Amino acid sequence: MKHCKNCDTTKDFSEYHSRGGKRSSEYQSWCKSCMKTARRKQHRETRTGWSDAAFEDAWSRQEGRCQICDIPMTRVGKSLSAVNADHCHASGNTRALLCRGCNNALGLFKDDPDILLSAVDYLRRHKP
Repeated sequence: MKHCKNCDTTKDFSEYHSRGGKRSSEYQSWCKSCMKTARRKQHRETRTGWSDAAFEDAWSRQEGRCQICDIPMTRVGKSLSAVNADHCHASGNTRALLCRGCNNALGLFKDDPDILLSAVDYLRRHKP
């Protein structure tokens, strides 16, 4: 058993990444779960500019709902309702939290409002 220095719980050695040995000191000081969470947060901030504080603030202000379609989002997973921290690829500025579906749609429309408006016109012309 080993104590995780991050979540302050004692877990089996199988819950830690090994540094190659079998003694307690030869395992990471954080459990696999804490390491995964830390990597995900670091990746989000590096890739999108979203800090943990900014993400949590937006999540709270948006009440966990997509800024575009207003569906309730999940904090983890790869479903279309999973939260995505949206940012402008040109400026790097953060924008809002979107569901995966809306975030993907913006990307497919190349973040171009003219293309998106053209798609809206198209849908209106072909509305049943």
